[in-house]
Amino acid sequence: MATLDMASTPWRAVDENGRPVKQALMYVYVNNTTTPVTTYSDSAMTTANAHPIVANGGGFFGLVYVADGASYTVDITDPNGASLEGYPRNDVSLTAGTDAELAAAIAATQVAQAAAETAEDNAATSAATATTAANTATSAAGILAVDGYYATEAAMNAAGLSNGDQGIIPENGGLRVWEISGDVAAETSIFVKEAVYSSFAAFIASNEPARGVGQVTTVSGPDGVSHYAQASGTGNLGQTSAAGVEFNISAVDFNVRDFGASGDGTTDDTAAIQAALDAAFATGDYTTVVVPRSPSAQPYVFTELLVKAKTRFTSSGGVLKLKSGVCTDAAVDYYPINNLNHADVWYDKLRVDGNGANNTLFNVADAITCVGENSKVTGCRIWDAPDSGIMFSGSENGLCADNRVNGAPDVCIYVNAEEGSDGLYGAIVRGNICTDGVYGGISIKRSSAHLIVANNTIRRCGNAMTFEEFGVGSGGTPGPLIIEGNLAVDIGYMHRTASPPPGETGINLQLAENVILRGNHFHNVSGIIIGLSGAKGCVVEGNMCVGYRTDPNTGTYGNVGLLMATRSAIIPQYNTVSSNVFRGMADEGMYLQDGENNLVWANVAYDTQGSFQSIRLEGTFDNNVVSGNIAHGNTNDITVASGATGNILTSNRQPNGTGVEKSGMRRSVSHATPVGNIAPRGAGELIHITTGSKVFIATGETSADWIELT
Repeated sequence: MATLDMASTPWRAVDENGRPVKQALMYVYVNNTTTPVTTYSDSAMTTANAHPIVANGGGFFGLVYVADGASYTVDITDPNGASLEGYPRNDVSLTAGTDAELAAAIAATQVAQAAAETAEDNAATSAATATTAANTATSAAGILAVDGYYATEAAMNAAGLSNGDQGIIPENGGLRVWEISGDVAAETSIFVKEAVYSSFAAFIASNEPARGVGQVTTVSGPDGVSHYAQASGTGNLGQTSAAGVEFNISAVDFNVRDFGASGDGTTDDTAAIQAALDAAFATGDYTTVVVPRSPSAQPYVFTELLVKAKTRFTSSGGVLKLKSGVCTDAAVDYYPINNLNHADVWYDKLRVDGNGANNTLFNVADAITCVGENSKVTGCRIWDAPDSGIMFSGSENGLCADNRVNGAPDVCIYVNAEEGSDGLYGAIVRGNICTDGVYGGISIKRSSAHLIVANNTIRRCGNAMTFEEFGVGSGGTPGPLIIEGNLAVDIGYMHRTASPPPGETGINLQLAENVILRGNHFHNVSGIIIGLSGAKGCVVEGNMCVGYRTDPNTGTYGNVGLLMATRSAIIPQYNTVSSNVFRGMADEGMYLQDGENNLVWANVAYDTQGSFQSIRLEGTFDNNVVSGNIAHGNTNDITVASGATGNILTSNRQPNGTGVEKSGMRRSVSHATPVGNIAPRGAGELIHITTGSKVFIATGETSADWIELT
């Protein structure tokens, strides 16, 4: 009888940061091959392990028995099959010893590693102790010797330990960790930090008296590691009574399976999962609730879950699936996973199947609703949402990052703040991947001010990013707001048959104020790529905008790179549009319909289709500066409607022009003089009269306001 050598194989799977990997997988092979070896959980080698062996919630594998006299290859992976650092390992040898000796070695390993984790979390008081506890050596019999290990409690007391030190003594067939507080001479000044029993039965049989409020006792056995916390008062640990409440959780987290969740894909696990969430909240401290991969690899079915303050809700391979037939009333608001009325919540790496095909009637039914100050939703994977994937609402100092939302009949991610509020101070929406949102990838609603939206990827959505009508009703205007570094590809046309159809826009900063739109890439957008409808004081710079001529929008504006237009009777003003590239449009590169006191300079607009212009100024675009641009249309470069007055148009490159027109100067072959014949486009405009080769400059805005330059 022998076990795999613990010097080569850590019985607790840890990641690169030394933290346990729950439900890790151990594969044992014939040495230097991938041929599986049969291993056993008992020394008689009568009970074979599964292949792979699955670690418990604390990352522990327990003893792995194999035949004597051979070496093996061992690979340890995370639940998804990715090998942990340092694996696979060849030439893994064996450790001999009795059952008791080997069990004690395993228990000592667990205690030492637990002490090391405690030190990491509380370095100021425990770092030295954890280092000592983790510094172990293997004897000839394979038993770990641990610094700070004492044969009896009396021996520990006689060792002269100081406040905050820890000691380990054998008890109840396992080991107990003591931590010193105050005067070691006083019995009451020594309290149990963690007690480890060889089995749950041994734990109950001990009738262990509680030594203080909140004592934590760890039971390690073949079914995994569970913690039981005495909530208050005195009494016997493990007993549910008026004096104390028993919490059964995996490792240091609340595991939903320990509360009865089955994860069989059929049973409604709502009550069990909610019980875990409620127990976590009842601690009053920051806690984690884990949804592990179920043994059957099926999802945990639920109806509605409320995550409460200070809770991190995460998945270690498990999938949450909304039960069929939950959303059945078009007048009702449903909140499948939410933290309504609770702040400081963290949704982390959840896997959510929204089951949208079987939940079709609702007013609201966003898969995850993340609200409240300091709340965040990160690393989640959501598919087939009934409504939107994520509602990120009112989360000042919040974070919505690195999520993947695939498939939503509304938008993938809604960003929202209460109308008339001060916005989302300090909130960030970044690094999300949004695909197949019928009405958009990311929608910015109501008063979502003081927000950064950056480095998101949006694909195959009806719009890339949308704004609701800020400034209308009780809503405010967003500002400041930074939108930068986002990538949007294949936007609009594929969702045109939806009812109502989406706008097919890249982004429309409608009625927005003081927004910076910078460094974004919009590719294959079939409608308006950037809209400045009723916008004021916005900066649009350094964006790459590519149209979609294969199947363009055929609405009022069609497929244009930039549209500046009136919205709700508000004219765009004081906006800066610079250093952008607009190309491949079915219609205009830049369509400047309405506006006043805007600066449009140093942009490149080219490769428009048919007779459409690269830059077009309409009759109500007055008193603006359009300068230093390169405009190269198919046949027309820049056109200016007769009503567009007071604009300064200088130094615009027009490759389709003749002579001086290429550098932006107007040219006339039909008049001997512009005086009385040609209205200037704005003061300072230059015009070349070919008759006599004369140049005039405009001093005003009427045909009489020309002076010849000599």
